[in-house]
Amino acid sequence: GGEALVLDGHVDTAAEGPGALFHLVDLSVGDTVGLAGADGTVRRFTVTDVHAYPKATLPSDVFRPAARLVIITCGGHFNRHTLQYVDNIVAYAEPVA
Repeated sequence: GGEALVLDGHVDTAAEGPGALFHLVDLSVGDTVGLAGADGTVRRFTVTDVHAYPKATLPSDVFRPAARLVIITCGGHFNRHTLQYVDNIVAYAEPVA
């Protein structure tokens, strides 16, 4: 059990270029991710998996209650007809003790 922290953000935009999650796809298992709180504390997480899912098959499991961080952005091929990426990139990470 536990409480999941799920973050979702843009990989890029036509007007602004690379977004905050542009390099999500570059994470590897074992990398450390830090989230800074408003009070200045930093919560650290260790990446356990990075996976690409076709948008139509993003599993509901990414939202299940668990003591973990899940970060989601777009990726894969950009479809110029729909003006959307075809995949979601999802990084899973567990709290560092």
